[in-house]
Amino acid sequence: MGRYLARRLLTLIPAWFGVTLLAFFFVHSIPGGPFDTGAVRPPATTALLEAHYDLNKPLPLQYLLYMRGVVTGDLGESIVQPGLRVSTIITQRFPTSAELGAAALVVAFGVGIPLGLIAAVRRNRFADRLVMVGATIGYAIPNFILSIVFILILGLRFDLFPLGGWGRPSQLVLPAFALGLPWASFIARLTRSSVIETLHQNYIRTAHAKGASPSRVVVHHAFRTH
Repeated sequence: MGRYLARRLLTLIPAWFGVTLLAFFFVHSIPGGPFDTGAVRPPATTALLEAHYDLNKPLPLQYLLYMRGVVTGDLGESIVQPGLRVSTIITQRFPTSAELGAAALVVAFGVGIPLGLIAAVRRNRFADRLVMVGATIGYAIPNFILSIVFILILGLRFDLFPLGGWGRPSQLVLPAFALGLPWASFIARLTRSSVIETLHQNYIRTAHAKGASPSRVVVHHAFRTH
């Protein structure tokens, strides 16, 4: 198992290299630059800024400098906030992003798996169709649309959750559900198809024949294989 994981991780290196290479040159192929903001400045000032950020060097050299910074963890200085390192900004923002990502993951699995199980057990019935329609709609709606809907209904209309700030559990609910529900829809569809396939296996029929209850068969036999 360890060797398999090591091989899989090694195969990610060329893919990661290719993605960074394409993204780097695609971004540089777009007309304009980071200092073409309409601000009035002397050409000499723009040249100094480009030299400060190594933007006056050939593109292959810029890419090598960029990759060296990525590998060493030095992502350079922020263009928007001069004097502040990008790595410092990421370090400051990472705890909040990690907390929100973990909460969204809890929503995705906590909502998606039970709904997928219900749909699998109630296959081709009303509950199954209702879950699948909801999952399709939930997966198709972008996160920012869900966020606006939650703000208008749960925040402004019913005043159930705060719309700003950070640090309290109530302030985490709306963004976590906005991020997690689309993935919950995907997990529900995946769980449904996997459990339905498992329910047709011989050991499931054996469990039914031994008198196991339907809920025990689903939870302790079919679901545990996933």
